[in-house]
Amino acid sequence: MDSDRRHELETNDLKEFLDNFKDFWEKHGNKLLITLIVVLGGYAGYGWYNKWKDDKIETAQKELAGATSVDALLAVANEHDRVHDEAMRRAGDLALGAARSSLFEGSDTTAQKSLKQAGSAYTALADRGKTVEYQLIGHEGLAQVAIMASEWDEAKTHYSNLIELAGEAHPAQAARAEAGLSQLDLLKQPLAFAPEEDFSFDFDGDSPGEEEPDTPVDTGDADTPDDEPDPVVPEIDLPDPLNPGG
Repeated sequence: MDSDRRHELETNDLKEFLDNFKDFWEKHGNKLLITLIVVLGGYAGYGWYNKWKDDKIETAQKELAGATSVDALLAVANEHDRVHDEAMRRAGDLALGAARSSLFEGSDTTAQKSLKQAGSAYTALADRGKTVEYQLIGHEGLAQVAIMASEWDEAKTHYSNLIELAGEAHPAQAARAEAGLSQLDLLKQPLAFAPEEDFSFDFDGDSPGEEEPDTPVDTGDADTPDDEPDPVVPEIDLPDPLNPGG
């Protein structure tokens, strides 16, 4: 009897639970289902976004490492924001080095083009660098570009901005800027060359301006010692080895 009663109670409880769940699902089932789909979709989307971001970073690093020209580095900087500053720094340094080489070789047109590229790259760092370190690099690079273009006031401005921006947090960069400022007056002075000297020689081997010593002329009046006779060599008869007795 007790067993049947217990079974009946359990059956009633289960029926009551199912009836209540049915009512609950009819009221809130759609909301719960939508919420579950949103949560699962958000989790999947977050995982996909992280993978996409990692792939993009890897691609940017590969393209940055493979860029060996100024134009290629500028393209990487414009396409990949994450490596923008580093690509601009490398582009500026490469263009500045090319300008120095062109000036040394006497190609002013090529040098001016490279200086313009370097100035654009360093300006992007000085104005929009994501960190103070890259902004300092931009100002220092612009100072070097101005010096090569003989724009002394511009170089002084960038060195001064660098010192102010560096403050006490970046003493090495500030020290380099102060050293650069102290050398500007010296760099502005034109180079003085010593006067040219005449190092030519005549074909007789005499230095220019050197008088040739007088050569004494033989007049025939000077006493000269008599010619000595040739020495007399005595004749010696040697025995004939084929005829010893002869």
